[in-house]
Amino acid sequence: MVCTRQLDMGQVALDVQGLLDDPSYIAGTPDQNPLGQNVAPLSISVTAALLAQCVSFSVAPGGVGDPGPLQYVLSTHDLHHLDHSGRAGCLYEVVEPEGDLRQALTGVHVAAESARAMAAAMPWRIKVRRKLDDLLMQMIQGRG
Repeated sequence: MVCTRQLDMGQVALDVQGLLDDPSYIAGTPDQNPLGQNVAPLSISVTAALLAQCVSFSVAPGGVGDPGPLQYVLSTHDLHHLDHSGRAGCLYEVVEPEGDLRQALTGVHVAAESARAMAAAMPWRIKVRRKLDDLLMQMIQGRG
C-alpha cells in the first residue's frame, strides 16, 4: 500500500504514537492538510468489498481472478484499478518475499502482548476443561 501511495508512513507513525486519538493534536493540525476521516462506521462497506474480492479470487469471473492493485475512493464510491508496475525505489516491494523476517512497520503492541501472555499463563484446569468441551462438541457434531 505504501508503494501504490495508498498509505502514508508518516500517518502510521502518528497513529502508533497515539496522536490521531488525541483531540488536542487533531485540533492543532493545519486545515490545508486534513487527516482522514474516521472510517469505522463504514466498516460494513469495507467488509463487503473484501468479500467481493475474495469471490473474485475464487471464481475468477471472465477468467481473471486477480484484478491487481485496487483503490476504493470512499468519497465518490468508485473502485479504481491502479496502474502499478513496480517501483525500483519502493523499499517494501523488494522485501515482500521475506514474510515475517521483513522489517516491522508498527512495533510492539503492548496490549496484544499482554493478552497473549495471559492466555499462555491460563491455569491447567481451564485448559483441560476447554479441551473436554472441544471433544464433546466434536462428538455431538459427528453424530448430528
